[in-house]
Amino acid sequence: MNRRVLLTGAGGLIGRAIGPLLPTGWDLVRTDLHASDGISALDVTDLDACRAAFSGADAVVHLAAVPDPDASWEQLLPANVVGAHQVAVAAGDCGVRRLVLASSLQAVSATPAGTQIRSTDPPRPANLYGATKAWAEALGSWVAATTATSVVALRIGYFALQRPDADAVSPAERAALVEPSRRRRAGPRRGGGRGRRVRRRRRHLRQPLPPRRPRGHHPPARLPAAGRRLVTPLRLGSWRRLSDPRRGVRGGGDRRP
Repeated sequence: MNRRVLLTGAGGLIGRAIGPLLPTGWDLVRTDLHASDGISALDVTDLDACRAAFSGADAVVHLAAVPDPDASWEQLLPANVVGAHQVAVAAGDCGVRRLVLASSLQAVSATPAGTQIRSTDPPRPANLYGATKAWAEALGSWVAATTATSVVALRIGYFALQRPDADAVSPAERAALVEPSRRRRAGPRRGGGRGRRVRRRRRHLRQPLPPRRPRGHHPPARLPAAGRRLVTPLRLGSWRRLSDPRRGVRGGGDRRP
């Protein structure tokens, strides 16, 4: 049985580009605000219409939105705010297995330059468009927490139908793409390598190593006497001091108290 996947915003720039690239084995239903060749009409601000369209769908890919960072509140309200809510509610009500939300890096565009952005960082939009994408991500979190529908939010940073000219890409952008893989190849191998031996030697110069113990041996837990500091051995010969003598110690050479 073919999976039924419904695509909103199929008449947009990204929708037209990814439609032909999706697996041919899927029962792909393309929708947009206005019907056209191969695309059915669906107003995402109409909750009943969304429920009817999503019924029996295995997945919904929600692309319908106003993608303009300079758009006004009146332009963004219907599709980006109300529409995102109706799609999220309908997907949960219809028991859709997977909801994919198209978000944007505009949701974190106000992050200071030079700061690495992680998926766990809170949204920090620099415009109303980015704020509506942060709203869509919050809706996805709500649906995932309260229904059986799993949700994926994709922050789209850049899209072009044609590959950009290499001369138009700055050296900093090229380095950002290449550097992570180069760093993985150049780093010491996990569990050994010269870099690890150097770290051991430098640590040895700063602090004495504890006596060797048989593999698997862990010192018994001890409670410090009143007013004294307790020293517990950790892996790689490091030592950790506990300033608070009232805290206990867990067994295990590499566990932190």
